[in-house]
Amino acid sequence: FGLGDAAEVEKLEIRWPSGRVEVVQHPPSRCYLIVREGGGIDVAPYNNTASVAVVQDSALPSTPRTAPKSDPAAASSPDCTPLMYYERATALYGQGRYREALALLRPALARYPHDTRLHYSAGVALYSGLGDYAAAAEVLQRAVAQDSTSVEVVRLLGVVYLHLNQPDKAVAVLQRARALAPGHWQTHYRLGLAHNHLGANAAAVAAFARAIALAPDEPMPHLHLARTRERLGHTQAAREAIERFEALQPLQQEIDQYRQAVDANPEHPIALANLGLALAEAGKLQAAADVLARSLALDPTAETRTNLANVLLRRGTVEAAMEHYAQAIADRPDLAEAHYGLGMAHYAQGKVAEALQSLTQALLLRPDFAKAHINVGVLLEQQDRAQEALEHFRRAVVSAPGDVRAANNLVVALVRAGRIDEARQQFARATAHKLALPVARKTLVLSLLEMAGAEAEAGALSAAIARQRQAIELTPPGLQESLVAQLKVYQSRLQK
Repeated sequence: FGLGDAAEVEKLEIRWPSGRVEVVQHPPSRCYLIVREGGGIDVAPYNNTASVAVVQDSALPSTPRTAPKSDPAAASSPDCTPLMYYERATALYGQGRYREALALLRPALARYPHDTRLHYSAGVALYSGLGDYAAAAEVLQRAVAQDSTSVEVVRLLGVVYLHLNQPDKAVAVLQRARALAPGHWQTHYRLGLAHNHLGANAAAVAAFARAIALAPDEPMPHLHLARTRERLGHTQAAREAIERFEALQPLQQEIDQYRQAVDANPEHPIALANLGLALAEAGKLQAAADVLARSLALDPTAETRTNLANVLLRRGTVEAAMEHYAQAIADRPDLAEAHYGLGMAHYAQGKVAEALQSLTQALLLRPDFAKAHINVGVLLEQQDRAQEALEHFRRAVVSAPGDVRAANNLVVALVRAGRIDEARQQFARATAHKLALPVARKTLVLSLLEMAGAEAEAGALSAAIARQRQAIELTPPGLQESLVAQLKVYQSRLQK
């Protein structure tokens, strides 16, 4: 941290992702410090071996202090291979010691001038570490001239050209990277940015669209697609893209936050579990499974095991999911979420009776479990137990009034039960909660129209007109024309 004109710092306060707070009084300046949560702060061994006292948060327990790792910047020897140079430079880069990494790489490049990996490492340190884009471009250009098939080098050179505001070069290089690895969404996204700089809006739209096709849950391609569509006058498409961005961006920020927590403490099971859940919510199931498995290995809790099983079930690996659910239940018999997940796994296997049994057990443990009520209701409907299903849908809505699926199922079930006015009331409540229920709306409108026709056929034209008006009120304006015409027919018949 820059100190400006100050000679020293009075105190350094560290707020860890776990919530722990530690304060260092009068930390030394102009040196590297190694900080470990709960383990104190040490001056790095490549400065000296002095220790710094830490005032611990009294509400939290202290953890044993571990010895610092050996300094990767040890002097190179004639026996150093390119891989050894690369690993040492990577370790230095990971510590934020970018200039030292470059100092190590310069003699390495002189000694191994044709090693692409060393050029790439130097390019990363110059570009990402020091922000020296021109120097990074020079190093990467040499690497590409020697080996134009290294996709990482080609891709990074394209990114550097973007930062140098050289979009024509960026397009040429990123197109080469796209040819080498067509499934890399970031390449298409950056190619779209380069096309935008050149004013090639149509090409930019195509690039952003391809990035979205490869990674639909990444927010930034949606944002830049929206801006490009807006410039082209495609207002509706731009609005849809920006709405998608606004839906995805908070979740991506949450993922980034949890990634930072994991980077700060890779062995923290709670940080890993939180990251895994956020990745799962974003639909990144493989990454979520990997992270949750790491958390489970560090701290095998029933909750984390259940979350991992949920991800495995979504990926279609039902047997593996069931094994984890069973173990979670063995560890925590009172964990409703594990019973619920096991029920859904049984249902995926077509075992309806077993599914209903597990879901019912989940509700015994947690009576307000809205998702369990919904799925029990669905299973009961399949068994022609409509009244029981209706009651579960009611309880789901009470437990989660903002749940779209609960509200939708309740309205449809009421319509099927012939309780049309109660269905209308439930639909109005859902609308008040700003819930979009297209299936329930369509079911309700069709039922009202059928009732209007039956009333008219029976000669009850006033009742038919009332039902027809109710159907019109629920129908979007653009689809009301034929319904209004039929209303006029009923009104004309009544006047006669």
